[in-house]
Amino acid sequence: MSIAIAGVRWIVEGITYTFNKDLKWPDDFYPLLLWLLFWFSAHEVVTRKIFRPIAEKYVSEPTEVPPEKSTKLDAPSETDATLRKRTSSKKAEESAVPEKSENKVFVEEPKEDKARMNKNLRRKFVRSAWFCLNYIITAVIAWTIIMSESEPIIPTTFFKGWPEKQTMSPNLKLLYQIAFGSYSNHLAVLFIYPKQKDFLEMFIHHITTLLLIYFSYTWGFYRIGAVVYALHELADPFLEFAKCSLYLKRQTVADVFFGLFALVFFVSRNFIFPVYVISSIPLYAYHEDGSLIPFGRADVHYGFFALLCILEILHIFWFSLIVKVALTTVLSKGGVEGDIRDEDE
Repeated sequence: MSIAIAGVRWIVEGITYTFNKDLKWPDDFYPLLLWLLFWFSAHEVVTRKIFRPIAEKYVSEPTEVPPEKSTKLDAPSETDATLRKRTSSKKAEESAVPEKSENKVFVEEPKEDKARMNKNLRRKFVRSAWFCLNYIITAVIAWTIIMSESEPIIPTTFFKGWPEKQTMSPNLKLLYQIAFGSYSNHLAVLFIYPKQKDFLEMFIHHITTLLLIYFSYTWGFYRIGAVVYALHELADPFLEFAKCSLYLKRQTVADVFFGLFALVFFVSRNFIFPVYVISSIPLYAYHEDGSLIPFGRADVHYGFFALLCILEILHIFWFSLIVKVALTTVLSKGGVEGDIRDEDE
């Protein structure tokens, strides 16, 4: 109950009050809505005009290999096959059900099932293509803005001089507005495309990220917030590009980019994020007199710390899935076969 009350208090204070002296209500909040509208509009236009036509042309289930081109292992002799055909011809004419054979390797799927599979595969391609483009754009913007700031944004400066001596630049405001709109779109997309096995985890992740974006924006924790956002945009383009390559039947490309994704994910989210970002709160989030930032508010101080820890727990869960895919691929001596989170794979 106390947690719920604290959460309601945060929401009310986040809307009606801000520790960020560089924000003006409501002038600096209108752009949040505009960027939200932009990302939803961009998603609709780009997927309809670009990615869906590509999917219709190039994405489909593999064509069945004719039985005569399949393996000859344990295949019946020509004489046996002819004899069987003669003795069962009358029965075959009377029945519409094809004869079952233990030696039949390939079974042709009904056209309806084939069409459904192709439709789902194309929707997955469109989803991954959109996410890939989105993550590339936001990652480039985020790191360009962070690197262009006059004062380096590193753990020792996340809370230095907070809030009086910190100034939120127009570029950082722009980054926050873009991030809020982008992750709002990500949240909505969860309900548009086929559900995945980690739907609940992704839902919690996006809600947590939106809360961190909004409250770090209003409470003035924008330096650490910008780095959290930028780190989360690094690995995902590699994953989505790998999935697109897989749907386009480019197995080698998919394997290479999945490997890059696993490496970047581990370094950015399971090393840099906990070691340098989360740890900065207990190490540096204090006023000069030693009191907790902000202004001795333990609920806010530890609340932000808890939200970041929730993200890291999700990172550990997802990295376990990545390791599972990698081990399966190595042991089977094959390639990446799909998104392990898909319910129908």
